[in-house]
Amino acid sequence: MNSLPVTPTEKWAAIGALAAALVALAKKMFTRNRKPKAEYITRLEFHQGLDAVRDRINAGYLALGDKLDATQKALLTAIHSQGATFEQRLDTLETNLARLDERTTARRR
Repeated sequence: MNSLPVTPTEKWAAIGALAAALVALAKKMFTRNRKPKAEYITRLEFHQGLDAVRDRINAGYLALGDKLDATQKALLTAIHSQGATFEQRLDTLETNLARLDERTTARRR
């Protein structure tokens, strides 16, 4: 196997890349993760926050209920409209079939 000769510049570039990778790895492994300091709140602030969250959740439920009601009304309207159209088409078909029956029974006699 015949390989290309490695130039000194390539050697130094490889050594530099390896050194940078080792430094990054060491920095990631050996730095301490400092925990954030706790920020204490009063009982009043806690309950105000809970009330705000509860209000947002309730508003979400009410909005969802309104959307469901609107969707249900739209679906019922669409079903009613399609049902009326279907009924009209059946009436027309029944009328045409009755006419056809009258024509064919008159010829049989």
